[in-house]
Amino acid sequence: MRRRLRSTCKWGGTVLTVLLFVVWVGSAWWWYNFIPRSASYAMAIERGTLAVEWVTPAPTLPDRYLGWHTGWSRPFRLMWWFRGESGTVVRGGTATEVVVPLWFGAMIFGLPTIILWYRDRRRAPGLCIKCGYDLRGADHKVCPECGATPLPSRTTS
Repeated sequence: MRRRLRSTCKWGGTVLTVLLFVVWVGSAWWWYNFIPRSASYAMAIERGTLAVEWVTPAPTLPDRYLGWHTGWSRPFRLMWWFRGESGTVVRGGTATEVVVPLWFGAMIFGLPTIILWYRDRRRAPGLCIKCGYDLRGADHKVCPECGATPLPSRTTS
């Protein structure tokens, strides 16, 4: 059960990291915007960031502004850092915007994934699975370097 969970985390993290990286690079040329029917918030992926904006009170927008919208981003430019803004908008409402770079999400999922892949790398036969000490020709029950118990060797019948 634990090996299956570890494998799922490794492969899921790899797919998610690659997907975030592709969206991050692709958003330099193409933007996505989503405004739901309530129009109290909006989300956008543009120039390498995920932006979320809350508006209070919710404005009434025409139907042509609601839903998914896409288009070309010009000029090619990625934003690299976090940003948060708050201010007043038309008709006395307030807007709060939080911008998070997508590379940050790729890093959040990528670093643990890299660590899992590194820890699960295979060792050559006869080496300690924890530290890599050469155990060939030795009849040790534990590794003399790190104290790890070696896996039982497979015997064929």
